[in-house]
Amino acid sequence: MQRLADDGYRVVTVMQPDESVPAGDAIGSDPPSGSELRDGESVQLFISMGACGDECPVKVPNVAGNTQATAVEKLEQAGFQVRTKERESFVEPGHVIGTDPKSDDRLKKGEIVRLFISNDPMTPLMYSGGTLAVRQTWTVDLDEGVEGGLGTDFWFQVDITKARYIAPFYDDDTTLTALGVVEPTYQACADAKLTSDPIDIADLQSGSVVCIRTDEDRLSVVTIDVPPGPSPGTMEISFSTFEQD
Repeated sequence: MQRLADDGYRVVTVMQPDESVPAGDAIGSDPPSGSELRDGESVQLFISMGACGDECPVKVPNVAGNTQATAVEKLEQAGFQVRTKERESFVEPGHVIGTDPKSDDRLKKGEIVRLFISNDPMTPLMYSGGTLAVRQTWTVDLDEGVEGGLGTDFWFQVDITKARYIAPFYDDDTTLTALGVVEPTYQACADAKLTSDPIDIADLQSGSVVCIRTDEDRLSVVTIDVPPGPSPGTMEISFSTFEQD
């Protein structure tokens, strides 16, 4: 180790159990012997702990992304005790998002490894929200939360047959779908398949939820509070538009 330091390298010592190398002797290095390095670069020097059996620290397995059950099994097989804690994450619920200590850190068998398990995905912060009275043939900007406006996400469309729709406004990038009368949650809309097909207002009732991906790529959860009634009419909605996900 002193020789490496004298040569201008920064030496990081890593202790490892080894049945064949006496305690205190070098096992190897990373980069290996013969590699070309610049002055000041780091070299990991692996030093034998000897044959220490169950007293030797062992690596924490990498279980990120595993289900909770699989991760617990792997850690217990490695000889560790396991404690779990849930954290909000976009990772699928019930899967590991990290450990403490981190994977590849070394602990003695019997010590505790804490597993962090993903629970329900996080809901992004709300960008805009409120209520609107949308008049027939008018447009709506759900990013700014206004009827009309410069940005258009859908319009209260009427065609020549007097059928009425919630529809993307011509060539904009809005997509949408109707979920029926359900709880108006971010996750319900995040899981829904959105298209550019218009939604017939005749199929909507008070409490119906419409999911809309705005032209600025935000997800908006819209509830039909009061359907418009006979034409011409005004449709009352409440909405929550979330930060980009």
